[in-house]
Amino acid sequence: GQTKPGYNLQIATENQFITDFAFFPNPTDTLTLIPFFNSFRERYNRLPGTAVADAGYGSEENYRFMQENRIEAFVKYNFGYASALSFVLFVITAVLTVLSFKVSGKEE
Repeated sequence: GQTKPGYNLQIATENQFITDFAFFPNPTDTLTLIPFFNSFRERYNRLPGTAVADAGYGSEENYRFMQENRIEAFVKYNFGYASALSFVLFVITAVLTVLSFKVSGKEE
C-alpha cells in the first residue's frame, strides 16, 4: 500500500502573493476544490475569476461548480485508469466496426 498524509494544505495566490490558505482532512485534491473556493468567498466576499490547477482537481462536480460560478478554469481533466481503458476499448471497437463494413462491402 501507499502511505499518504491525512491532511491537505491548499494555497491560493495572486501575483505571487498568498491570498488564502486552508487545511482539509482528506489526502486528495479532488474533494478540496469547492470547499476551498467557499473559504475564499468567506474571506473576500467573492469567488476568484480564474482557477489554475493540476489534474488532481479535475472532476465533473468541480468543473460544474466553476462553470456555474463563472470561474475561468485551467484545470486538466483527471483521466483515471477506467477512463483511459474505456477510450482504448472504444477505439478498438471503432476500428473493428470499420473493418467489418469494409469486409462485408467486398463480398457483395
